[in-house]
Amino acid sequence: MARVAILIGLMWALGASPSYSQATPPGNGEPIPESSIDACLTRLSALGVTAQAAPAPLDHNEACVVAMPIQVKTVTGRYGLGSAIQFPNQPLIDCRLAEPLAHWLGEVVAPIFAANFSSPLRAVRTGPGYECRNRNREATSKISAHAMGLALDISGFELANGQIVSVGSANDPVAEAVLRTIRTAGCGWFTTILGPGADAAHADHLHVDVQQHGSTDRFRICE
Repeated sequence: MARVAILIGLMWALGASPSYSQATPPGNGEPIPESSIDACLTRLSALGVTAQAAPAPLDHNEACVVAMPIQVKTVTGRYGLGSAIQFPNQPLIDCRLAEPLAHWLGEVVAPIFAANFSSPLRAVRTGPGYECRNRNREATSKISAHAMGLALDISGFELANGQIVSVGSANDPVAEAVLRTIRTAGCGWFTTILGPGADAAHADHLHVDVQQHGSTDRFRICE
């Protein structure tokens, strides 16, 4: 089963990035018209995502601006068993991150978990999403994608039978293969994926974001 999951993931990772609509390239934090947020929420609803608009977080640092703030509650597994995947922390993120997140979870993560475990994916354990801070919480580094709601940290995946597959502490070959596969496949949707082995700051979680690097949204940092 693990071999099947790896092949599915690599098909997504090596192919063209799946398309999704974005109002503007993420990364500048500039306010976006409310109509654009409504349109994004409509697209999310069509994908089976339960989310709601959220008040923009206020911070003394003017660089910390979430242009399209929403809270994500559930994502529907579009394949496999098609069950709702819960977000217990209801992270605050930019709506433009929620679209690729929904595709990745619904079209790759959920079916790969269903194919390799005896229980479907029930919940995704995450951080808060938005945090006004620098990269890796360093005092002098660049502003983090978290500060614009364009990043989310994922610490583990909870199955319906109660089993937890934690990032960075998987202790069996199947879980390790599944985590490697979904991480590789995610490069088709996210501009950045960092996790165990990338650096000490990401030893226990997957960091995914859609912040644009340079002049093109095709550049990827997958470590």
